[in-house]
Amino acid sequence: ELAGFEVVGAVRQWGTIAVAADGRRRVLWGECRRTSQIEQLPDGLRGENVLAGFEYHGQPFSLTVRPAPRKTRIAVEPEYVLLVDPWRVRLEAKLSYSIRGGEVSQLKVGLPGWRLIEAGPDRLVTPEGIAIEEGAATIPLARPTSGEIELRISAERSVDAASGELSIPLPALEADAIRPASLTVLPAGNVELIPDETRLADLALRAGPPSMNLDESGRQPLDYRATGDRPVFAAALRVLKRQISVAVAGHVSLADGTASVRQKFSYTIRHEPAGRLTLNIPRKLTAPGRMLIVCDGVPLAPSAADRDPVGGDPLEAVPVGVALSEPRIGECELLLSYTVAVEEPSADRPAVVAIPLAMPADGDLTGNELIVKTLRNIDPRLLNEGWSESPGNGLQTGLRLTAAARRYSLDLDLHLRGGAAGGALVVDRAWTQTRFDAGWRQDRAVFRLATDLPEIEAVLPGGADVEQASVLVDGQPVKPRRMGENRLSIPLGERGSTRRATIELRCHYPAARPPRGAMDVKLPRLAGKTWMRRAYWQLVLPPNEHLISAPSGWTGEYVWKFNGTFWGREQSINQAELESWAGATADTPNFGRANRYLFSAIGEPSPTKVRTAGRTWIVLWSSAAALIAGLLLIHVPALRRPQVLFAGGVALLAAGLIAPRPALLAAQAAAIGLALALLAGLLQRGLVGTRAASAKKDFSSSRIDLGSSRIATPAQGEIPSTRPIQPIAPPAPENSER
Repeated sequence: ELAGFEVVGAVRQWGTIAVAADGRRRVLWGECRRTSQIEQLPDGLRGENVLAGFEYHGQPFSLTVRPAPRKTRIAVEPEYVLLVDPWRVRLEAKLSYSIRGGEVSQLKVGLPGWRLIEAGPDRLVTPEGIAIEEGAATIPLARPTSGEIELRISAERSVDAASGELSIPLPALEADAIRPASLTVLPAGNVELIPDETRLADLALRAGPPSMNLDESGRQPLDYRATGDRPVFAAALRVLKRQISVAVAGHVSLADGTASVRQKFSYTIRHEPAGRLTLNIPRKLTAPGRMLIVCDGVPLAPSAADRDPVGGDPLEAVPVGVALSEPRIGECELLLSYTVAVEEPSADRPAVVAIPLAMPADGDLTGNELIVKTLRNIDPRLLNEGWSESPGNGLQTGLRLTAAARRYSLDLDLHLRGGAAGGALVVDRAWTQTRFDAGWRQDRAVFRLATDLPEIEAVLPGGADVEQASVLVDGQPVKPRRMGENRLSIPLGERGSTRRATIELRCHYPAARPPRGAMDVKLPRLAGKTWMRRAYWQLVLPPNEHLISAPSGWTGEYVWKFNGTFWGREQSINQAELESWAGATADTPNFGRANRYLFSAIGEPSPTKVRTAGRTWIVLWSSAAALIAGLLLIHVPALRRPQVLFAGGVALLAAGLIAPRPALLAAQAAAIGLALALLAGLLQRGLVGTRAASAKKDFSSSRIDLGSSRIATPAQGEIPSTRPIQPIAPPAPENSER
């Protein structure tokens, strides 16, 4: 009863009543007498918690209410982000609560298998009061709260990457109403996730653009919408290794005895950030202060090289580490610049220079380009192998070069434009001996030449051990000067009138020889423009390896001879005669039973591409072909027709005329197959003869009974009769029934 006081003896009584209540209760109105509800209250009765206003018109009046506790209703809308790393999963949750009907002092969140890291914000939550029991976190609020609030939670759990599977239950919330949760899964750059639809629970992919922007690692987020109260994300997990690809673009400027080199290394780093990159830099550039390395405009200090830059080959590449200012993923560029002193050409003498180049040690090389420009009237000419000239070279564009692999030097022959063309180099006689054995290769090259140059340059094939190469000039050993990866400068003395000299060069190859089959054999040669009159190439193969096809452009210098067992090729010029002809030192090695082949060429030799095969395979394939052909002739009568045999003979004759040497080699190797085919023919003929004799004997017997017919042979002296013979019934078997 909310009736107020009464003034005793008053003629008339009236007044106003304001009813107020706190937020924890609600008011149910009861019966009222002599009262009415009003919209406006006097200023003195207005307040924040006033629910209604009434007027009474007399005494006694009555206004009854029934207070009831207000029920608190909690609604929540969750948003989850899962950050998946190779070793853990981090949860970032934003829980938007709507609290109606009353205030709450704490909230409960189920975190099964999670380790709570943080809950906030601090103005809303009392972090030190958080309690976790049985996987559920009770989070106390700073004060009893109602209305709209936003709670943020960070948690993590470990991942077993070795299992290859991921199963993540999302938090379990306690609320009267839970709106569908949104989930964004963001894998690390080196993590690949493949959702497992069979193990996903209460989750459906959300259509539309990604909810988060991709970072520089290119990670693609997965967006889901919860369809139930217990969502679980499941996927197959694979940890990816770091992948690095790099393209190199360089620029070389030649002027005033200096080569200025600028190189750009364009890296693409995938899956995992890299905080350090490694460059292979020629030893002569690793001294402090020799080069400048810049990344994003910030100079970087390279680490000390693994080896002393003073000793050893100055062009040998040594690894140098470059620590980045911060770990990088995606695109990254390094700029490297340095200068080296080079020799300048004169009017009567060109200059040969070797410019060292840095190359990346990390990742796959996707491109290697270089532009050479001269600021004076210098004409650069490419010397070393591995680089190739690109279209569009000219005075303005420069010498444009590309390489398919890492190249640590650029060897150039520099000439003055409009000056002398350089000394003459005429090779009267050249002899190269290439010897292959089971696992190695060795070359011996002799050049008998005439020149007015003080030194000449020799180019060795790729893979040759340049440091161990030996050189003789007119039979006397000299010390060559290394000019690049595979180039040697051989001194001949002071320049003057034309002189004659004999250069003898020996080198071996540490790596294994190329396998049998098609081989492109590079030979030692002299650099520059050389006029060669006559050359011989001698190829030495192991006893069990034979030459199938000779190189085009070369003429075979051998004859076929019968050695008592088979026909073979024998050099028309022996080893001693070749050494005497070329002016080489007498050194005839013991070749044993090795197969030797000699070729000659007039002028500059053509590419030496040959094909070899093992003796076992030659015999096997040739004999197999002969045996198959013989068996077909034996068992397929149609192939023994004269027309077919004539066509086969013509085909064999044509093959012998077109390729006589391989045909003769194959014919000898097919001897086993031919013998087996002949043996099979004799066996077949013997078996056929035996069966024919047996059939004839049976046919000449005295009587042959064929069912109910009889053929009788007349006795000696008896005249055969033309009377039909009466059929004789076969004897009935005993115990037979009619």
